[in-house]
Amino acid sequence: MKFTKKIIALLFALFFFSTISFSQKVGSNIKVAYIYRFIQNLEWENESQISEFKIAFLGKDKKYIAALDALASSKQIRGKSIEIVKYNDISEVTNTNFQLIIVESQFNYGFKSIFDNIESKNILLVSEEFEDRKLVMINFIYDDKGKFSFEINKLTIDKQKLKILPKLLFLGGTEIDVRELYKEKEAELSKNQEVVKIQKEELLAQKAALDEQKKELEIRKKNIK
Repeated sequence: MKFTKKIIALLFALFFFSTISFSQKVGSNIKVAYIYRFIQNLEWENESQISEFKIAFLGKDKKYIAALDALASSKQIRGKSIEIVKYNDISEVTNTNFQLIIVESQFNYGFKSIFDNIESKNILLVSEEFEDRKLVMINFIYDDKGKFSFEINKLTIDKQKLKILPKLLFLGGTEIDVRELYKEKEAELSKNQEVVKIQKEELLAQKAALDEQKKELEIRKKNIK
């Protein structure tokens, strides 16, 4: 009986730890699987001249890196091999000789500088939980319940001269409504302009009050004399 209990306990422990390991691997594997599908459903300018697809990864997640390396060693994109280049510091990402750059969420503070550096250079940028949706191209997101998904900003992808194939929009992601974003921006600008207007009026009122005080002082000086 004791032997049987030990066997059951051992099997439970093995199952428990294998489950943790599996769940940890799934996160990175799913992201990389999506990335592979993204590449399959986009076309780069002058793609016939590309000898291999170069992917830059800015991050420190070892499982993510391992999943990308596994992709590069086992898959091709339209007959072209895949090369993975790893970076763990934003200052290192200066080369623009890539088809794709992946930015882990811990480096979101430097996302805009990367975006500005590659603008109009035919490079896809994949981000994670980046909040400024006007700048994202493809952005991994999590909803309130922790469900994993992604969103697509067609406008920024088009500006990169990347052609979106129809199937990309059927991978389960959400297309960002750019019009709504610009409406929000216009409303924000309008509000800011109103605040500036009020501040200018207040400054003018203060200046008028100061001018009035100066006049009164001049009159008092004359009276004293």
